[in-house]
Amino acid sequence: MALSYEDLLLLNTNGWQNVIQKIHGYLKPQLQNNSFISNIKAEYQEERKKEIIELVDSFTNSGTENLDARIYNFTNQIKSINDRHQTSLKYDIINVIKTNTKVKQYLDLSTARDFLTQDYSEYALAIERLSSVILEITIQSMSQGDKANAGIAGENIVRAILNSLGMVKELHYNEQYKSKSGSDTDFVLPYVENFNDIDVDVYIAAQFSTNDRGRLASSELKEGGVRYLVSGNGLPVSSKVSKDISTPIIQNFVDKKIRLVCYGKEIDREKIRIKEMPEPEYDRLEYFEKTAVSFTTFANKIKHFKDL
Repeated sequence: MALSYEDLLLLNTNGWQNVIQKIHGYLKPQLQNNSFISNIKAEYQEERKKEIIELVDSFTNSGTENLDARIYNFTNQIKSINDRHQTSLKYDIINVIKTNTKVKQYLDLSTARDFLTQDYSEYALAIERLSSVILEITIQSMSQGDKANAGIAGENIVRAILNSLGMVKELHYNEQYKSKSGSDTDFVLPYVENFNDIDVDVYIAAQFSTNDRGRLASSELKEGGVRYLVSGNGLPVSSKVSKDISTPIIQNFVDKKIRLVCYGKEIDREKIRIKEMPEPEYDRLEYFEKTAVSFTTFANKIKHFKDL
């Protein structure tokens, strides 16, 4: 079975609700996952990656001065790069489908494209509804892509900080370190081969936006080393701020000796917020006063690994 013109023409009738999920079911697998949208993304992915790598590399041997402000600007630039490369998919997907030759690889999407490009003035409502189906599927796909980009952005914050100290991957640190238990750890210091937990001094997990997902970091951050969770919370491009991390999660950080690393001004904002509460949470305040650290402080705490 394949999507037909008859299905699409039904979108112009009072029974459009009976067919729209069927059309959605035909088009979704050809737009999402490893399909049309993925193919379009691949056209710009290498250029996007290249631009971001150049940004990360620009931190090399730059030192820790004004590091928080520089990470602030760095993440804004990453967002600009991602947005620029995804604008056509987010806001012009119908025109992309009409004009991109890769549509020919997908039978049902080709049928939809042919319908969209015909002069069916009497079926304008059907075209609008078909466009809405495509937009809804595209929004879902782009949301998944945004989450993936956010995960990479969190790791790139750490890479930029390590670069600022002149550290080199597989010389001073390891990435995606495999331990004898739990999940892989984003970064460890100093560089050790996988499964050599006894020689790891520092475990670093990265999350671009941290709320109760902070609990997931526990399986990455093993006992036996200093534990840091680097977060983008409080940066303009992050969807979360420190107050989004629930107090039970903060207590979990305390219990497991996990140090939160984030934008310095965000730590100050959270301390002020807690103090202004009708009933201040003093244990939480103590964590942000004594344990949470800025990007700059974090960098200064680990910079000695460059000389090992």
